[in-house]
Amino acid sequence: MTAAIVDTYYAFLRGYDATPDIMAFMVYTGLCLAIPIFPRFAGCTVIVWFLLCTILPQFDTGPMLIGVCVAFATVFALLNAPTGLILIGISITELCVSSNVDAAVAMMIVQAMSALLGYISKRHLVFVRQREELIAAKQTVSVLSRDLAIAAHLHDTVTNDLSYVITIAATRGYDAIDEEETRTLDMIIERSQDAFAKTHEVIDQLTVAKPFREAPVFTISLKQELESETQKEKIRLNQLGLTGDVIVNGRDSCPVLSSQIHAEITGLVSEIFANLRRHCAPSADYTVIINIRDNTFILTAMNTLNDKTMSVSRTSGKGLRLHQSIITSIGGKLTFYDDHGTWTTHAVIPLSPHQSA
Repeated sequence: MTAAIVDTYYAFLRGYDATPDIMAFMVYTGLCLAIPIFPRFAGCTVIVWFLLCTILPQFDTGPMLIGVCVAFATVFALLNAPTGLILIGISITELCVSSNVDAAVAMMIVQAMSALLGYISKRHLVFVRQREELIAAKQTVSVLSRDLAIAAHLHDTVTNDLSYVITIAATRGYDAIDEEETRTLDMIIERSQDAFAKTHEVIDQLTVAKPFREAPVFTISLKQELESETQKEKIRLNQLGLTGDVIVNGRDSCPVLSSQIHAEITGLVSEIFANLRRHCAPSADYTVIINIRDNTFILTAMNTLNDKTMSVSRTSGKGLRLHQSIITSIGGKLTFYDDHGTWTTHAVIPLSPHQSA
């Protein structure tokens, strides 16, 4: 736009009198104004129009200066160099034929400087893009290295320890005294094998590099799934002497659920029941209430803390904090606190990724 204004001002000072000159300059000005919108097409068109007006003797191309220089800079910045060199060569040839030598030399110098500026801009853009790609590649390598280290650590610690637990429980099962002990050992083996399989799923995810894809969606009955899982967890708690109420209310108002939200809901429920097994007082009841309404998942869990397990617990305490970060990132909210020995957890998770809790 600045180039068109400057050239128009110069044309006004020069004083166009002939109608063909005015019409040709108006077309030129329109093409210059189109360069910011269609830089490749308009830049080439400005140069071609300038060359046509140069060939035809009835047109005065004197004011067509700044716009042509911008067009050459645009061609060298956005198109390949041979195209720009060809256009410069044609322009120089026509200028030498149709203009005096001094004007041709001045025009050639200006066009060459414009082309050089455009080429430098192009190389700078390429350099910036390559630097960004290099930074992204280094970050990817760093993440892959970290994932491989985590996978190796999981394999060398968690899976080996789980294998040891399964082996000891299976060996002890051969010498079980009664059916109660046999059921207890079978439960230990079942849970350990389940944890072993899930740990290997995590290891596989960490060691297999996969391209990023948008999370798939699941068409499921969330209420039915949660009812099934919570009843299984309740049976396990009963086997440990822990009694309480598990209630799942509501209906599935969001049949299409993203994998991220689905994984977070099931993971949070598993974490709640794991904390009940570790920290709930056997002499007191627990309560877990789940509501699915208005396209929102709501969970409230309350239990009396077991002072003995809290004093010797080896848990990291990072489980709920990790879930809190994930839930916050998807627009939900998770709070948990100790109120005079009663542990309360409350979570609100939107079932739609575009909804905020």
